[in-house]
Order: sequence, then structure tokens, then C-alpha cells
Amino acid sequence: MANPAGAQRPAQTIINQLFEDARLKIRFDYFEHITLPSLQGQTDQDFQQIVLSSRMMPQKWQKKLQELCYDVLGEQRCIVHFNPWGRAGRVFRRIIRGLTDADNVENVAQVVLDDDDAVSHDFVEYCRQESLNAARNFTSPEDYTYISFPRGYSMQIGGGELRFVERKVEYNNQGLTLVAPGTTQQNPFNISHKKVGERRPSRVINDRKHCYIRTVHQDNDSRAIHGQTDEIPLESVQEKFPWAGAFHQHVTGA
Repeated sequence: MANPAGAQRPAQTIINQLFEDARLKIRFDYFEHITLPSLQGQTDQDFQQIVLSSRMMPQKWQKKLQELCYDVLGEQRCIVHFNPWGRAGRVFRRIIRGLTDADNVENVAQVVLDDDDAVSHDFVEYCRQESLNAARNFTSPEDYTYISFPRGYSMQIGGGELRFVERKVEYNNQGLTLVAPGTTQQNPFNISHKKVGERRPSRVINDRKHCYIRTVHQDNDSRAIHGQTDEIPLESVQEKFPWAGAFHQHVTGA
């Protein structure tokens, strides 16, 4: 973690800041009202969510995270894993392998989604189609490919207001998909996603479908909004993200 002053902050100080009640309340609010509704309303319900968090998270928040996921998606379809400090990619790879049938290894689509972002209501259906198309070209168990869905929206939250603008970024992190056998060494969390197009076999699906929402707020990187882009009406956003109207009311009170 970079420090603007160049000094090293004690590890315990960083831990305390990460798990402050005020910060976690905000993060959980985004997760509950943005990420989970986008998964709950999928046109294709045949998917599994894996949520990775830290064992250092206070117990009351660990319990809340499990309850949220299980209440919305069901305990059979959601794995909530609390891990010590370490590389997320290694943890996800271990979990995926644990879900893989050693006698009948199938291709798996692993999709990246942060805890304050969302995918379109038909993303699983759409991603499955494109993943199957990509896997048809595989000729060995070592084959893999990454799929980028570059078009979506930035959702800016601030001052009790909500604003949507167009976003088109190839190999963006939202919805970035790895298609590979479940035993693969590849992992979308162990790479620089901005370099995927240069370093990895990959596909960019650019048919003008809006596949994701990148949430922009005071706690993340405001560079997600590029330039002076015209605002997109809420009604247009709701075509692919039906929950957006309820979240607009949640933020604005209107």
C-alpha cells in the first residue's frame, strides 16, 4: 500500500483502518444494494458466487456478510471464504480446484467483480455464450483465454446524487472473464488486467451491450469517469440494470 508521505505505517494501523465500523458500513451498503441485486436478478441463474474476505474482519461483520449472501443467493450457490493475508489469486485457484471433478475436468468461466460494482441482468447468460464460443477452439488442457466486455457505465455517487455516464475500456476489471479448465494455473487475480491484451490469449466483445457498472465514489479511483461525458438517463440504465431505480432512491431519497 502506497503512503503519500513515503513513510511506513504500522500494520495494525492499516488493519484498524480497513475494518473500522464506519468504513465497513459503507462497503456493505454498496455490496448489498449494488452487487448482490445485480446477481440476484440474472436471467441465467446457473452460476456460483465466491466471496473472499479476511479472517481479521470483526466477527459481527463476518456474520453479516454470510447472512447477506445466503439470504440473497442461497447457501448452495454462494461460498463465503475468510482467509488470512495472502494473494487472492492463490485462494481462488484453490477453491476452484476444490469444486472441480478430477475425473471429468470441465471448462470454467471465472469472472471478476468487486464488492461495489455490478453486472447487467443478462451477463451470466451472455458470458456463458461467449465462453462456450471461446472454448470451442481449445485443443489441450493447457489452453485458456480471457474475455473482456469493455462497454458499461460509470456510476458516480456523491453529495446525495447519482450520475451515470458511458464507459468503454478494453480489459477493464469489471466482468473480466477467464475461460479455462478448472485445473488451470491461470487466474484473473494474479495478473495485470490492463496488460491482458498484450500478454495473454484474449477476446474483446464489443457489440455495444452494456455489461457492467463501475461505481465511483470518494473511497475509490475517480479516474473511472473519463472526460466530460453526457449523463445517461436512469431509465436507459434500468434496461440492463433493473435495480438501479431502487438504488437511486436509496441514495437521493427521491
